[in-house]
This record gives sequence, C-alpha cells and structure tokens, in this order.
Amino acid sequence: MKRTFRPLAVALVLGFGSILSAQSALLSVSPGLGFPLAPADLYTLEAGASLDLRLASPSGALEGLGRIGYSNLVIDQGLGGISIVKLEGGLALPLLRTPSFSLGPTLLLGGYGAFRSGTSALFNPMAEAGIRAEAKIGGIRLALEPGGEFLLAMHDGQPGAFLASAGVRLSISFTPGSSGGSHKPLLQIQDPALDPFFPIIYKTYATKALGSATITNQEKQPIKDVEVTFFAPSYMDGAQIVASFPELKPGESKEIKLTALLKNSVLGITETDSAQARLQVSYTLGRESLKVGWEGSLRIEGRNAIIWNDDKEAAAFVTAKDPTILKFSRNMASSLPSGGAAIPSENLRSGALIFQALEAYGLRYVVDPKGSYATMKGVKSAVDYLQFPVETLAYRTGDCDDLSTLYNAMLEALGIETAYITIPGHIYSAFALELPPASLASILSDPTSYIMLGGKAWIPVEATALGKGFQAAWALGASQWSENSRSMAANLIPVHEAWKSYEPSFISSAERPDVVGRLPEPAKVVEAYSASMKKLADREVTAILAKLGAGNGSAAALAKLSPQVRNRVGAVYARYGSLDKAEATFKDLVGLSYGPGVYNLANIRFLKKDYVGATELYRKATALLPGNAEASLGLAKALFESGKQAEANLAWQAAAKLAPDKAAAYAYIGGAAGAGTDTARAADPSVRQAVAWND
Repeated sequence: MKRTFRPLAVALVLGFGSILSAQSALLSVSPGLGFPLAPADLYTLEAGASLDLRLASPSGALEGLGRIGYSNLVIDQGLGGISIVKLEGGLALPLLRTPSFSLGPTLLLGGYGAFRSGTSALFNPMAEAGIRAEAKIGGIRLALEPGGEFLLAMHDGQPGAFLASAGVRLSISFTPGSSGGSHKPLLQIQDPALDPFFPIIYKTYATKALGSATITNQEKQPIKDVEVTFFAPSYMDGAQIVASFPELKPGESKEIKLTALLKNSVLGITETDSAQARLQVSYTLGRESLKVGWEGSLRIEGRNAIIWNDDKEAAAFVTAKDPTILKFSRNMASSLPSGGAAIPSENLRSGALIFQALEAYGLRYVVDPKGSYATMKGVKSAVDYLQFPVETLAYRTGDCDDLSTLYNAMLEALGIETAYITIPGHIYSAFALELPPASLASILSDPTSYIMLGGKAWIPVEATALGKGFQAAWALGASQWSENSRSMAANLIPVHEAWKSYEPSFISSAERPDVVGRLPEPAKVVEAYSASMKKLADREVTAILAKLGAGNGSAAALAKLSPQVRNRVGAVYARYGSLDKAEATFKDLVGLSYGPGVYNLANIRFLKKDYVGATELYRKATALLPGNAEASLGLAKALFESGKQAEANLAWQAAAKLAPDKAAAYAYIGGAAGAGTDTARAADPSVRQAVAWND
C-alpha cells in the first residue's frame, strides 16, 4: 500500500503549488465532525480539518478538488486515539448555480495514513462523497457539506472497513493572492455616445436608444452572465437592464443600445440641463462576480424642444386630455346648434365651431424669431421650440406648428380624429369626416376641398389663418395640399398613427385659471359660427344644384327636370337644413307616386314631429318601394313615436328581415312591442330623430 499512496501524495502536493495562482482557484479551510458507523463498537468520534484546493472548469459546469486533511479518531473506552492524514482528489458538480449560490454533489478518491503510538503506520485507499451547499458573501464563500467517507483496510488479505462514517463539514473559501476575495476586473467600457435627450418623448426611451456604448472583454478567459445596466438617478426610479449575454469571449466586443425607463418629472425641465448618468457591467469570471462602471453626464433639452427629423413627434404635444383643453373644447361643443343651415357633417360643424372659438379667444399667428418649422425642418441638430396647447392658449400667440397642435388637440378632445399635413417649409392641420366616402359627392361640391386617404375624407385647415374665418382657412389648406400633392411633396400624418410611436405628454393635471377665466362667450361664438355655416351651406347648395342642372332651384327650373333629379335636389336642401324648400320639392313628387320622393317627404314630416302624417307617407313609401328597409324602419319609428308599439314592432320586424344591421340601431322598437309593455329602453335622442335621405 505504501507504493500506491506515496506517488499520489507527491502529485497532490505539486498540484497545489502549481495552480495556486490560477484566477479560478479557491482555497478552502474546512473543519468537520464525523460519526463512526463501522466498526461502531470501536470508535466514538472523528474530529479534524482539511485544506482544499478548488479549480473550476472553463465552463463552470465542473470543479476539480484536491484535499489535504487531518483528523483524530477517538477509540472507545478511553483507549486514546488514532491520527489520520488524508490526501484526496476528485470532482464537484454544481447542479444549481447562481453568482451567489451553488448546490451539488462532491466525490473524492485518495489515500490515508493512520498513525498511533506503539504501532506500525497504516497506508490504504479511501473514498469520500457529500452534498455541498455554498453561498457567496462579499469576497468569501461559506459552505455546509454533509456526507460520508470510507477508509479501506486489509484483514487477513481481504479488504474491509478501517472506518466508515457520516458527518458534516463547514468550509470557508477564498481566492489566493486576492484582497477580499475579488479579482480586479479587466472588462473595458468605451466612453458611451449619448444623444441629447428630449423630455416630450421620454416614454419612447424605454425602447428607443438615447445612445450607445461598447464593451470589450480583456480578461484572459471567457466571461459569463454579462449584464449591462443604465441609470440616470435624477430621472429614473432604478437602474434598467439594457443588455445581457450568456458569454463574452476574450477580446470580443459588443455595442450596447442604451434605453431608459424615465419618470414624468422630466417634463418639469424648461431649459437645457444635464444629469448624471451611470453605466454598469456585471459578469462572472470563474467563481467571481465582478463589476465595472462608468459615470458621465446626459444633456437634457427643455420640455418644448423638438428636432424635425420625424414629423410624427409633434403628435406627442397633442394633449387632448389636458383638463384645460377639455374644458375649452367641450364648453364650446355643448353650444353647437342642431338646426339651421349647415353642412351635413357633425365633425365638419365641430371643426368650424372650434376654429371660430379660437378666433374669438383672440389667438394670433406670430413667427418664432428663434426659428420655425420652415427653417429647421431637415436640419439634423436644429432644435425648435414647440408650445404645448395649454401654453399657446396662455400666450395667445403661436407659429404654424403651435397653432396646428392646439387646433388638433381641441378636436381630439371632442373625439374627432386629426392629422398633420406637411409641405415644404410648412406644417398645418386636417381632421377626418365621419361620413362614408360614397356620400361626399352629394354633400361637398368640390372634390379638391377634401383629401381621400386611408378610406377617410380629411378636411385640411390652415390654422395660421385665424382671424380670416373657417371658410378661408379651409380653402387655403385645400389649395396648399392640391398644389404640393401634384409634385408628391405633401404628406398627411394621422395623429392616432403617430401616437403609436409618440404618446402625448402632459405638463399639467389641473385647469389653468388664467385660460379658463377668459373663455369666449358661447353665444357670441355661435352667432359667428352660424353666419359662417350659412355662407358655406349656401355656397355648397348653389354649386350642387348647378351640377344637377337645377339652376337656382326655382319651380320653373325644377319642372324641366326628371323626378329622379328633382328628388336629388330636395335631398340636397334637406341635408343642408333647408327643410321648407325640401318639403316643397318633395310634395310635387308625391302626386307622381315617385317612391323616393314620398319616402323623403315622410322624413320631413317625421323631423317636424308630425308623426301621423309621417306614418301615412311611410306606408305609401313601403308600397311603392317593396323591399326597402329604410321605408320600413321609418314606418316603425313613426308608429313608435305615436305610441302604437304593437304596430311599430311589426314594421320593425319587417325591416329587420330586410336589413338586420340597420334595424339593430332601433332594437328598442322591437324590444318594447315584443314584450307587450311600456318599459322599452329609450334610445339615444340623436338615434331616434336620425333619418336617411334617398337620392
């Protein structure tokens, strides 16, 4: 046995000396206790300690172990003890491994020497196994390892147990030659390139890079579990992980895009400022968890700053939910007249009313002396100043982008979709009509007065024409679009689409008393709006009648036209609120038994709340227009308003068979009569009084 043990001892001693300087080597001091299992009647306790050398594989999945140990084995009945010296080598397999904790089995094989005074020394093989649970605390590692050992002996030429025991050891591990157990990190961070930060789009920086940095592994070995964090303490709640890699090879570099989850307190920055920025890279080298940091400054522009590289960013200023904007726009919208001469589009009427309200408020177009969209568009580093809508109201002045943004915000607050129009050197507004494109020809005489895009009709409005009236602003906006679209130089940017990239940001959560206190009188706004709408309606009606060959719409001119064209003339009058002229036109068609004319006259009676007369005409229309769902629905509505619910239900069911989708809007009629009670759900007044004109 001596010949087997001595070469192993020499190899272990030489191995300890040759790898003490390795980066991934650890030394462990491990006291322990053992409780003999066999022979149980001979020994009572084993106590000792060992010095372990631990060397991790490059992957960290395995760990080599070398152990030199000494213990004292106590003999029963006070007969003294046996000194045991152990030399072993083996492996550890961390099945669970994190930078601060590991858990897994250990297995060692080697030899021992047993010494007792008065007897010959004994040298034989041994084996040891255990389960090690280890935690890293600062620069040291603490481990608890329960296990067992088996020391072989020969009895009469046959192998047997010199000692079999179970026990536990506590180990303290550290890296040789290091201060506090840490290797000096060699990973390099090149100075990050940080772009100026714009508070208005602070939400986008959670995914959009505000700069970049390059890291390079200058360690001699691959590094593992690389994690990069970015932190601006003044404007972030905590560091944000911006990149992570399972491994970085020696000499390998990675470019990191820096993102940041910022607080809305950045919107309090009104002037250019700078803030502290920190970059930290943590990684694992062998068993060591290392960190490298960088500190610098981040330039922050004021909250009104914008660079016109992406025109969609302007949508972030369209703060439709700002309390002051909501107060102003909805206060004005509540006074919108429901009757009178007007273009038959609620969105268009609202757009005209809000424009008139901004005029009455006293807004004025002023060119920005420090720069504007015209001078800064396309200049990469040129920073423009764009006012929030509430600021424009407070200042009562603004340039093209300021006034357009305010106008868009006011309409968005009413639920009307808006857009920006950009042409060379200029930006202005547009809003969408709620009307189906197919109906526009019978409402708007000039197809160049609106823009068809994305299945919607958009009304272009030049907000800088405040003071000249809505009609002039509309005409100017349409003219600019027409002129520039021919050369493909006009672009329409829907605000809702832009919001997907640049969400709106708010600078106030309460109404501004300096703005709310000087809102224009609704009555004065309505008076000016009504005059403007009448001019627009008269213009459109005259132009449409001319296209139909109806001249000025006189009886003599209409008498020369076919019933179909005369009916279309009446429908134009009706849509534009001239119900008396429409009624006179439709009356002549009743005598001719022209179905669409009879139906349209029934609509006039219904709108004038002559439900008995409307019922009679709707019945006639259903006979002249078999299969016409609108006629059946009109009859159902007139009967319902007359209190004849059972008959209304029958008419509604007939309409539902012809056009289920259209009838669904008036389900309150069928529900009431079907139940045979007077407890039907009341429909929205705008639905109950709505009619559809038949051209």
